[in-house]
Amino acid sequence: MWTLSPAVYVTQVEGHMDESHAALFERYGAAKIADSPGGLCVFHDWIEMTGYDSPCRKRMTEWSVARLGAYREVHIAVRSKLVAMGIQVANIALRGLMRAHRDRVGLEVELRRVIRNESRRDTTRP
Repeated sequence: MWTLSPAVYVTQVEGHMDESHAALFERYGAAKIADSPGGLCVFHDWIEMTGYDSPCRKRMTEWSVARLGAYREVHIAVRSKLVAMGIQVANIALRGLMRAHRDRVGLEVELRRVIRNESRRDTTRP
């Protein structure tokens, strides 16, 4: 996980996600929400993620739904069919907030767009 600006952060997962990882996501996300000047743009590179447990998936979805208003955009790149299916189900609860990408290129295109827009905002602030 890393922060690119006060309103933009990126995560990357490889292998199988469990509840200890979900707890890390919650702590990091809560800190970013607290520090954010407005809506967050989040980019999840989960291309190398092989799966996650149902309790983990449920926990992360519930946490995100409770903080839905904190996000401006959420992008996620996945390859695993199992993970993609979990994302589709979670996205229903998240009112379509997440935009799924099949590869890292699509994710990076959106990340560059957001970074450009963030740079423009910074130059227009007094």
